[in-house]
Amino acid sequence: MTPAASAKSKRRRKVSLPSEPLREVDWTDAEGRIWRTLIPQNVSDSEAQRGVPVGPPSLEDLGLPLAHEVRLHNQLHARRLFTIKDVRTRRRDIVGALLAVFKLDAQRIVELYLPDGKKEGS
Repeated sequence: MTPAASAKSKRRRKVSLPSEPLREVDWTDAEGRIWRTLIPQNVSDSEAQRGVPVGPPSLEDLGLPLAHEVRLHNQLHARRLFTIKDVRTRRRDIVGALLAVFKLDAQRIVELYLPDGKKEGS
């Protein structure tokens, strides 16, 4: 099978979901990323990491330092940017997430320029 045919067949694959009603649950991984998954109504929240992922997707492919990756992931989660539809229709929220992640770093850079490590405004 060619790579193109293989990719096409992967897209056609259906995911079977449980027949019982699902609910959204947030959980935090060991690095501090907040994830949202779907789990059956009758399952404990402690099983959330085994649920069907809602989002945001993993950002590892961006190659960011882990601290920035986690902060960006959580900013996307806080803005409920979970699906391709969300990000296509709310690009300003993506920019807002990026600005929020790097705002702290910009403030730290400004403080490096201040004499004797004083905080700005003091």
